[in-house]
Amino acid sequence: MGKLRVTNCKTEYREKPFGIDAEKPRFSWNIESEERDTLQNARQIIVKDESGTIVWDSGEVNTSEMSETLYDGDGLAPKTGYSWVVKVTDNHGNTAESKENYFETGFMDLSENAFGDAKWIGASEYTLSSDVRSVFGLKVSFKLDEGSKRFGIVFGHADKRIKDRENYFKYEIDGSESPAKLNIYRVGILPEDSADTPLFTVPVCDYDDAEKKAVIDENNLHDEHVIDIQVKGNAAYTYVDGKRVDVSKEQSFFGEVEAPRCLNPLGSN
Repeated sequence: MGKLRVTNCKTEYREKPFGIDAEKPRFSWNIESEERDTLQNARQIIVKDESGTIVWDSGEVNTSEMSETLYDGDGLAPKTGYSWVVKVTDNHGNTAESKENYFETGFMDLSENAFGDAKWIGASEYTLSSDVRSVFGLKVSFKLDEGSKRFGIVFGHADKRIKDRENYFKYEIDGSESPAKLNIYRVGILPEDSADTPLFTVPVCDYDDAEKKAVIDENNLHDEHVIDIQVKGNAAYTYVDGKRVDVSKEQSFFGEVEAPRCLNPLGSN
């Protein structure tokens, strides 16, 4: 193991963030060393686009700062993936380079015009008072651009029972592997929830097929797909292209039974 290591690299305070709109995102990292009293003396950040072209090389900068470092390269393109590394030199003369880190830009436009002809989504089948019980279907068609590997949808924002922190649910289709993965994030519902770590991750495969065939893989990743989230109270089933992909199992008096995925421990609304 080397004497110096670069760890905990983040963009806009998150690991591998998706859909960021900052024109100059902030980078941060930590260092670890086997030597005592180790400090960063210099750093160099290199950012590349999806084709591998360098869009920013900071050059070596003499600084001990390891947070709030602003991107200062070519203009970032919307809906585009980027990678970055940071090279560090410490006060003992040791050097280390981080692993490759990733982020993907969003629309880069916070106005409603960025959404084109998009329309607000309402309940597709049910309409009930959310104060009593949330029952609704959320169905969205999406198509990933070439080079993009992730699609996300956020809902359930600002639960009025939670006063001191932002809260929401995010479903993300991640096509960086084949078959694609469904990452389910729960943020701010409980204090320990994380925007960086999925609460659940399942393969996007046909749950009801004996062979669990992939619904989204490398062969059809950039085709048009439909995600359908059927919320009933504090739980949800998820369908992709009409196939059930997320089912949990619970123990009952009759043994193991299928159940929708439990999302909200606070109750059924």
